[in-house]
Amino acid sequence: MKRRQALRHSGAFLVMLVAGCVSTTDDDSNSSVDADDSGNETKDRQQSDGKRPSEFDTPSEFESCPQRILYYSRLPPVVQAEIDIAFAKGQYETDGELFWDQIDGGAEALYYEGYYEPHVDGEDGGSDGTQTLTFYETTVTEPLSIAINTQVDGRYTGWLTVTDQDGSELRNERFEVTDESHSEINLGDVELGEYDIHVSVEDHNEANKTLPNDYFDERPIMVTIEENRLRITPPPDDGGHARCAWNEQGKLDFGG
Repeated sequence: MKRRQALRHSGAFLVMLVAGCVSTTDDDSNSSVDADDSGNETKDRQQSDGKRPSEFDTPSEFESCPQRILYYSRLPPVVQAEIDIAFAKGQYETDGELFWDQIDGGAEALYYEGYYEPHVDGEDGGSDGTQTLTFYETTVTEPLSIAINTQVDGRYTGWLTVTDQDGSELRNERFEVTDESHSEINLGDVELGEYDIHVSVEDHNEANKTLPNDYFDERPIMVTIEENRLRITPPPDDGGHARCAWNEQGKLDFGG
């Protein structure tokens, strides 16, 4: 089964935050990024110090990231500057190089204290030679399942409760496992984020753990009944989902 994903538009262009002119060109020397224009969290997360993309020394080319989500905090500063303008002014427009286009290898979302779907107009050079970068608030989901097994002989009955960070209960389910059979509880597609998992086993122990639902790639969270405890563990990290970062030469550096 292929990973199921969902990216839903909010129904409105939520990053168009100021009235009047909502575009800014990289060649307009009188324009600047004013965090107060945004009226929201931009001034807290802006990392480009108000510099325009044309003010950065950049490598001749950036490698593109093949992953489905890009993280603002790990992007090159010149790309952060483009994003800062897009969020503060509603869109970023340039008749020069659009560096987002270089680093984006088909990302479905940008994580910027929330998930946003990127959109580029004029990717082959618009009719007037400009390109425009905008972002729409979106929802990203991943499959979430929990496998329960025992390392102790016998049959065990228990209860699993999964709660999201808003306190909403996603699942409250009874299960049975033996040393010869496990139980797997599938919650379907859920939004990326943290989830509280509570497991209790009759005549045994109980355990709580908060885990992120982030790139599980259809591998389940594991609940293991051991002799004197319950253990809740996420899928092992095989390195396949390391987040893209870039070095000063524009090369991908997953350890960055």
